Amino acid sequence: MKILLTRSAEQNQQLCAVIGAAISSTVGSTSSSTFSPTAAEIISLPLLHTEALVPTEATKQCVLGLDKFDDIIFISRNAVRFSLDVLERYWPQWPIGLRWLAVGSGTAEALARADVNAIYPPKASSEGLLAMSELSDITGRKCLIMRGEGGRETLKEGLEARGAVVQYLETYRRVPIPFAQKDLPDDEQVIALLYSGEAITHLVHDGGAQVLNYYLIVPSARLQGMANALGFAKVEVANSQEDHAMLQVLQQMQRQMP
Repeated sequence: MKILLTRSAEQNQQLCAVIGAAISSTVGSTSSSTFSPTAAEIISLPLLHTEALVPTEATKQCVLGLDKFDDIIFISRNAVRFSLDVLERYWPQWPIGLRWLAVGSGTAEALARADVNAIYPPKASSEGLLAMSELSDITGRKCLIMRGEGGRETLKEGLEARGAVVQYLETYRRVPIPFAQKDLPDDEQVIALLYSGEAITHLVHDGGAQVLNYYLIVPSARLQGMANALGFAKVEVANSQEDHAMLQVLQQMQRQMP
């Protein structure tokens, strides 16, 4: 069995360590709830490159008005990475009363490394954020969503439906990284972890028909439907994009494979 990791090299390295620890912890164990001690080959193939967007005058004006917002929401670790640099250019001290939210624990940890305390939902997703009690009564509150170029509208629409005034600040974009079909694993049993529609589309575009035989793990039913529509027949959904959630499904899938 081969496991294909498709995020950035740094993120793949972190997840590789998590998977390796899970495999190592089963040595000498008879439990069927974790990996067998048979080592799987882990392959890192980043599919998307993330790069900063050039700040515009609109970006500057939005940042200068940060104290006019009630809530600031970061939808990914990349949002933290690229947005804090922009915000700190104009705000050496954060506005008093601004409430910080993160899509999940990983994003909250990235903010914590910058000495920012953020609240986050148990399930890392837009739906998880919308289920938080802190966002249930937000009529009239001004919310700023920090994100990359494009993306889902679920969170914005959900907040606006509750009476909030919502604005985006996009500070980065995802660019496909070209690869050759020879870079892909050719094993009959390949499990690929995919996190976005752009990554799934790019895998099919450059990988060709052979990738449609892969087993996929994705963090949402929306991505599962997209993968199925593109021709993938074996797609499992994790509860969130966090490493522990993706690993849990990977463990289950590994046990089910012949």
